[in-house]
Amino acid sequence: MNSKDYSDIRVELNSNSIFLVKKNSYFILLAMMSLILILTLIFALSMGRYSINFSTIIKVLISKLIDINIDWSITEQQVIESVRMPRILVAGLCGASLALGGSALQGLFRNPLVGPQVIGVSSGAAFGGVIAILLMLPDFYIAIFAFLFGVIALLVAMMIAKSGGGKNVFIISTCRYCYVSIFLHR
Repeated sequence: MNSKDYSDIRVELNSNSIFLVKKNSYFILLAMMSLILILTLIFALSMGRYSINFSTIIKVLISKLIDINIDWSITEQQVIESVRMPRILVAGLCGASLALGGSALQGLFRNPLVGPQVIGVSSGAAFGGVIAILLMLPDFYIAIFAFLFGVIALLVAMMIAKSGGGKNVFIISTCRYCYVSIFLHR
């Protein structure tokens, strides 16, 4: 009798299908994605007007952890540490924030296709920014007004969705057109 060991396989039930997943596949996927992220960061550090070799970038990054012999110019080190690394980190944080906000909206409305443009949050935020600009407020207040009007638009969309029982996607997508007509009416 041929017996096989299936202890490392578990069954995942999705809404429409069944998946057989190995238990260590998540670890392998996470490791591969981390490796791709690190290689992308190193590649992004090498791109720019002032070209820097991969080996130099790795040496500069490792020099912060251990003491190694410096065989690169101070200009290369400053370009990596003061110009490119902060830009790459800020771009990554902005992308992660947008992804987190999008997934929060999708979870809140229980709809994988929802986004700030679909429910009118972008129109509300744009309207708030325009009001602050017309009132000639400083730049800081423009961002505050845009944020507050975006939140107000989100709350109105949630109230409209709850009034319809929360089940009708048509009501949520229709409220976007109501926002656009209210906020952009001439």
